[in-house]
Amino acid sequence: MNQEIVSKTIKEIRLKNKLTQEEFASIFGVTYQAVSKWENGKSIPDIDTLTNICKKYNININTLLTDKKNNKLPIIIVILVFIISVFILFLFMNKTNDYEVKEINSTCDTYEINGNAVISNDRSTLLIKQIKYCGDDSKVYKKLESTLIKEDNNVLTIIDKVEGENMSINDYIKDVSFHIDSKTSDCKNLNNSKLYIEIKTTNENDEVLTHNIPLELTDTMCTK
Repeated sequence: MNQEIVSKTIKEIRLKNKLTQEEFASIFGVTYQAVSKWENGKSIPDIDTLTNICKKYNININTLLTDKKNNKLPIIIVILVFIISVFILFLFMNKTNDYEVKEINSTCDTYEINGNAVISNDRSTLLIKQIKYCGDDSKVYKKLESTLIKEDNNVLTIIDKVEGENMSINDYIKDVSFHIDSKTSDCKNLNNSKLYIEIKTTNENDEVLTHNIPLELTDTMCTK
């Protein structure tokens, strides 16, 4: 399946029919997060949903089924990959006795972060599985973005981004998650890096509010 064409086609259909991601999602019985990931090329609809989309909007499904590249995985597969990676990493660490396990937390009172990291000398696996907004903001924003960023020596690296639109910060943030699986970060380098989540909200007047949420890696169990 050509993921790039699927992503572009779904977004064109939705915009042409003047539907929000949430409205489009409700038509096909999925979440707005799923629609956002389809449009951003992070996942693709299952074949039944794709067939229903093509039937409703009179699209030839054969034009979408040429598999040229498929680099993004659905979130459920990402989680499975994370679990397998951790398992393999633990097997390796039991042999080398050179690893560290940490919890990921936030130093920002406005957001609660829930995540974990497993780090060896040549690999880092991180999963931020839940972000909770603790403020009182029921406004509906036109656009919302959450970006996981790593900073080393003033060099910023965008690791992942999740987007949404036409919803409150609470409805949007509760299902945001991030996953990192890197072979390049060793224990020392990761400890010297800054990790943070940047959350941007854009209102109907195109005013942008940015929150930077610094992350802490705690509960070190590292042997050298």
